Amino acid sequence: MDSGIYQYLMDHRDAQEDVYEAHIFAQCISHNARCDNESLSAAMGLSQTKFRMLINRYFARVLDDKPIDRCIKEHLNLCTGLDYSCQCENLASDTPSSRVRDEEMNDLKLLLLDHSSSYGEHVDWITSMIAAACLRDNHLWQDLGLACREELNQLLSRYFPILYNKNTGNMKWKKFLYKQLCELGEVSVCLAPSCAVCIEYAACFGPEDATDWSQPTVTAAMH
Repeated sequence: MDSGIYQYLMDHRDAQEDVYEAHIFAQCISHNARCDNESLSAAMGLSQTKFRMLINRYFARVLDDKPIDRCIKEHLNLCTGLDYSCQCENLASDTPSSRVRDEEMNDLKLLLLDHSSSYGEHVDWITSMIAAACLRDNHLWQDLGLACREELNQLLSRYFPILYNKNTGNMKWKKFLYKQLCELGEVSVCLAPSCAVCIEYAACFGPEDATDWSQPTVTAAMH
């Protein structure tokens, strides 16, 4: 995550909106703001329309001085002193792999929404962000741009408490979410009769930490 972009967003947030939600969105936006292989909206699992709605709701002042022909990703980088040239227009948007990705994301979104404790466009956006991050290679908290697993725990317990409470064994969150999908589809990719005797136990239940990963927490963001 680029801390300069994060701080820029939080400095321009709408004070009428929930500071925790703004913090989460600012982290995810800044984390993906220098992604070269997809647009910022796509990286967050959102359509361009929904992404603009998110910006207008939480960070409308960011758009005040944005030239109409400049993409938001390039604008955020330039406004924080970073030299960045966006290549979004050159990216293919409809490929076989992208369609498979969309189907997988939809399954994850439905799982999350079915366990949501609240409703609204902000929950839909958070659900899309989580689903998109599940398709990447790092721990889920990292791919969301969060500070640590504990911050992900806080996010999931706040918006998806039933799902959060089902993870009694402290399973890695990506592993856990896909395990839920397998159970819903009555399909098992695990060969062991139970997690306790599985040779892959450490891969599913090991620690989700990382070195040199420093992100702002919501407490710091509020000051």
